[in-house]
Amino acid sequence: MLGHVRPDSTAQTTIEQLGSILRPNGRVVCSVHRQLEDTRSRELTRHADGYEITQRDEQCPTEDDTFEWSVTFTMTHNITGETRRTTTTTTLRAFTPSELSKWFERAGFEAVQTRRREYVDGPAESDRAFLLTAQCPG
Repeated sequence: MLGHVRPDSTAQTTIEQLGSILRPNGRVVCSVHRQLEDTRSRELTRHADGYEITQRDEQCPTEDDTFEWSVTFTMTHNITGETRRTTTTTTLRAFTPSELSKWFERAGFEAVQTRRREYVDGPAESDRAFLLTAQCPG
């Protein structure tokens, strides 16, 4: 969600407010997109409840560390072949792990760590996003 909070000053204020809301030693965990150098595309297909669900998306870098994210979901019934499709585009902020870590450290968080996001698999997923964890002072 942090990538949706714009401008940067508002996102930084949001991080500072997290520190005042969480209990001592409380933790923040967030998944954020990495900064892009080139356009990235992917397609993911899953099967659930008699449907094939395909997500096609493209991330195109724009300016000021943001990117346009166009996503199309197609859902096809396995028996009837009936298909529904929806598409959306949004602008998101992307980060480097060191940049976002500094934001959390400046807001007073401790034990700030980043690591590769591993819970989404598929082509082009290895460097698409990362996880950040941070702890409120005790």
